[in-house]
Amino acid sequence: MNNIKSLLREGLIINDRQNLLSEHSISLINEPNHVKYVLGINIPINEVYSLSIRRQIIEEQLIYETMLDSINKFIGSALEKGKEKAIQVVDSVKTLKDIAMLIKDLILSPEFMDSAIKSMQKVVTNVIAELQNKVNQLFNIIKVNLEGFTDKFKALIDKIISTATKLTNGAGWKGFLGMLGFCALIKFLDNSIIGKLLSGGVEFITKNIKLVDGVSDVFNSFKDFAATIGGADIQPILSWFAEIGAETAISTFTTGFSIITILGELLSPVIKSVGWSKKLVKR
Repeated sequence: MNNIKSLLREGLIINDRQNLLSEHSISLINEPNHVKYVLGINIPINEVYSLSIRRQIIEEQLIYETMLDSINKFIGSALEKGKEKAIQVVDSVKTLKDIAMLIKDLILSPEFMDSAIKSMQKVVTNVIAELQNKVNQLFNIIKVNLEGFTDKFKALIDKIISTATKLTNGAGWKGFLGMLGFCALIKFLDNSIIGKLLSGGVEFITKNIKLVDGVSDVFNSFKDFAATIGGADIQPILSWFAEIGAETAISTFTTGFSIITILGELLSPVIKSVGWSKKLVKR
């Protein structure tokens, strides 16, 4: 009896939550490709949705709606629910607004999101390989154990590579943003610090031994980014990108650093992979 009451209670909660969705969203949550590729919920074929899975789908769709609304407000193109909207076809990234429009294009289409995820997984692999190669070069140059740097830097690099590898298992628009954010941090490290370490060698590192702590602070900020994604508001997400490297021990070594340039490089293969085969999608 208690189990039946619990199921009925859960069913009522799910119904109440579903009533918060737009009519179009209600149709979307019944489309397997949207659930899998956009929301990032992988459900085995022919499996009947349990109450817990159904609730998870509804909750993720509510977050999706909130994100889409925030992007529309940010780019100044709020839409009436259920209206068709031509994809704006972002073919390059030159501003934060371009990034917002690209994210919107991707989350409106399971096909685009699937292609974007696969492409970003390859980007992560390539970025990790480039980082590892330069780190190996760095330690070949140093060839000595610098107290307060060598062990800490090796441990940090191992943690970075491990985290990035785990992120490649991410799914849906949240997984995509997670990979993009972490790759941006890796490229920031690569562009602003590794080159200086390689050229400066032991003498430069000895004078700036606290650099490793600054680098660690930057990567620790990823936890804040992950939480920001869950908030489903594009503005703080873009602000986080813009503020990478600010107010840390490494900020004095980032002259000429451009996060937009880095994001453009990271997103270029994603844009190419999508192909923009569809011109109209429904919100």
